[in-house]
Amino acid sequence: DIHEHLIKFLDMIHNSLSYSIKTKIRGHVRDGRQGYIDRLHVNYYTQYAQFCRNAYSEIINHVYFGLSSSITCYNCNHKSIIFMQECTLFLSINAKNPTLKGSLDKFMTPEFIDKPNGHTCGNCHHIQHMNKQISLWKIGETMIFAINRYDNVGQSVIIPNKLDIKSYMNIHCKGHNTKYKLVTLSCAKKTSEDTHMAYSVYKNPEGKWLKYDIDNGVQPANKKIFNDVTIVLYQNVKDEEFIQLSSDMEFPVLDV
Repeated sequence: DIHEHLIKFLDMIHNSLSYSIKTKIRGHVRDGRQGYIDRLHVNYYTQYAQFCRNAYSEIINHVYFGLSSSITCYNCNHKSIIFMQECTLFLSINAKNPTLKGSLDKFMTPEFIDKPNGHTCGNCHHIQHMNKQISLWKIGETMIFAINRYDNVGQSVIIPNKLDIKSYMNIHCKGHNTKYKLVTLSCAKKTSEDTHMAYSVYKNPEGKWLKYDIDNGVQPANKKIFNDVTIVLYQNVKDEEFIQLSSDMEFPVLDV
């Protein structure tokens, strides 16, 4: 599986470069509403420090991003937030809006959980029917999306040439550059009942999209790719470059 190989590859690089670090969170928590937001940021960076304390590398700095998962109790309205560090965002296909942004919308949409499996609220201690909301808390130089290719087989998905993820950031996080450009796609062509042939689509320095696979080498990319898109990689760009980018790729429709 391409996604698993990507994670293993990143882990190998990270492990070869990683080292222990000491962290210190500076500043003070303000009063009132701003104090609540300050404490959230302290909690995030405390979790982040624990995550990379014994194994920090530039892979974490450039590739990993932070997610916040907010759970609201329907009985007392108490909200709790946990934080996670991830290097890829695993998305399912949104059949009603088959685009990458549609998949992001589906992933970030608040979810009502009416079967909490005995989970109790930390405030009122009732068995909790809850509302779960996931959002981005911290982003890096790259964003990697893994598309579930077993979901809605045969559904086409539009992958944009540029992507602004500002609407998916947590409301308490300000000042991030949320603009990205498409760098490469990894795809998997089904060759038999249980085997796939992987290939990549990328943009060369001259601005042309190329396709590479082990059998045919490098070729110009087709207008349409009738195979499975599994990994999408975006790179952070400044406003000036983002404005100059066209919204669509030369081949806008990618069949998954």
